[in-house]
Amino acid sequence: SEKKHYFIIGGAVFPLSETINLKPTAFVKVTNGAPIEGDITANFIFYDRFWAGVMFRTGDAFGVLAGLNITDQLAVGYSFDWSLVNSTGKYNAGSHEIMIRYDFIFKEQKMIRSPRYF
Repeated sequence: SEKKHYFIIGGAVFPLSETINLKPTAFVKVTNGAPIEGDITANFIFYDRFWAGVMFRTGDAFGVLAGLNITDQLAVGYSFDWSLVNSTGKYNAGSHEIMIRYDFIFKEQKMIRSPRYF
């Protein structure tokens, strides 16, 4: 039978210097009849262009990630996750992920700089 999934996602961007920002995020997944899962990520953003960080998934995985904002609308990224439980270690030494993001910008806002990096 189908089970409902509930997701809670949050994050913020904190300036550490003129050129470096810290973006911590949290992702919680609740499924009826299953344990609650959570991801915690810390990304460092350099010059609003490059980013790199680490990720931890509760009791399951650890990962590293990096990316590049090619333009204000286009970004690419890569991440690699290692299983801490390693129940699939015989068949899988980790998970590679490639990301391509495109933000549709419909109108330009010159007065306010968006703190959003998602």
